[in-house]
Amino acid sequence: MTAKKALEESERKATAALTNMADGLVMFDENLNLVFCNEQYRTMFPLTADLRMPHTPAASILYASVARRTHQYSQGKCDKWVNAAVSRLRSAGTVQFLLFDGRWIESYINPAPDGTCFVVCSDITKGKRSEQILRDLNIRFAELARNGRTDGLAEQTGLRHHPRG
Repeated sequence: MTAKKALEESERKATAALTNMADGLVMFDENLNLVFCNEQYRTMFPLTADLRMPHTPAASILYASVARRTHQYSQGKCDKWVNAAVSRLRSAGTVQFLLFDGRWIESYINPAPDGTCFVVCSDITKGKRSEQILRDLNIRFAELARNGRTDGLAEQTGLRHHPRG
């Protein structure tokens, strides 16, 4: 196989992998302009999918997200929120945020030495909902125990108290 054919084959496989991965993937250049994103990434943000195209600055996408109410943020602090979000693209880390429709997204930010930045976005809504259910149950169990209502705990858990004899 020639070097050219091998490179074409490698590019084809890489494109297929990026296109078919379950998570959203976006790449920004050193100026934080969008270079590439897969369809899963666009689908995660339906109200701003039209802006998530090559050459669009990250800040423009974020300002549009505020204007179109896709993200929840503190009222009156739009510039601060956008600037903080753009700054996070320069440092490796993980960010979780709530969208307008109740979905939770977790973004894994991985800047490269050349100034580019890769972000992988995962929908973590199911996990967040499970966490909330567990928190609610813990609160309920604590209330039942605090009130001496162990019969209620038995009902909730299916566990019964058996005296040792």
